[in-house]
Amino acid sequence: MILDKKELYNQAFETRLYEVVKQELGSRFDTYLWPESGDGIPDNRRLKLVILHPVARWADAAGWITRKGESFREYQNTLIFALADTGAYVKLKEDVKTVLALEEIESEITSGASPLPAERLSEVQQRKLGTTRDFSFNVRRMYHQLRTARMQTSDREMDLGTPTTGKETLSTWYWRELSSMDYGVIVENLHYRMLVNRLLAGHDQISAAIVRDQFYKEPELPLPASEGIIARAIQLGVQEGALGLADVIDGEIALDTFKFDEPLPFDLIDFGLELSLIHI
Repeated sequence: MILDKKELYNQAFETRLYEVVKQELGSRFDTYLWPESGDGIPDNRRLKLVILHPVARWADAAGWITRKGESFREYQNTLIFALADTGAYVKLKEDVKTVLALEEIESEITSGASPLPAERLSEVQQRKLGTTRDFSFNVRRMYHQLRTARMQTSDREMDLGTPTTGKETLSTWYWRELSSMDYGVIVENLHYRMLVNRLLAGHDQISAAIVRDQFYKEPELPLPASEGIIARAIQLGVQEGALGLADVIDGEIALDTFKFDEPLPFDLIDFGLELSLIHI
């Protein structure tokens, strides 16, 4: 009976599958589930997780990193893509169809329209519960492959392997793995030497806002967990005499605001102000 019922959902399963995946997303990123194009994915500094449709190919989405519709995308290093594993997708699809079939059988038994006796209701409910209980694991098992802007032209994904059993959202899993030493894609601590060596090299001075933006624009740089990570690196760099910081007024460095080799309150580092980093 279940097999016969499942056949009715060969096409209609996708709406429920969408809801199953949506329930497992979590909130660590701004998440976009099954977008048809990159047009609706904003171009800003927020970290964005893009969950591709299970049958989507990377070739269809790779261009979203550099383009937002007809416009060039500036903040390319904020995009993280999740691609579906084909075998795991087939398994989850069949599980979703099974649940839909069981729900219909459950409804028929409850209404008295089923040839099955009422005593079979608990058996149907237990099987449905067992299948839905595994959804969290099976969604993560389906989406264990990631790509970032740095891997745009690569022929391989970042494979997180087999997830742990039990319940855990996709974004929690991804954040933990991507911020681990194994991957180092997301950084929760940033040494000021990276600012000095990678971004101030060749410059006597540079806007603090430009330094911040480069982390979100340049795929070869690590992705800060927040803007505060960059501000903290600037603070420590100034305090330890590796760089200076000053206000910019009418395009000129205000020398009376120059900070170097001294304690620096964290709240002075406001990227909305005209601040300049000075290469010492």
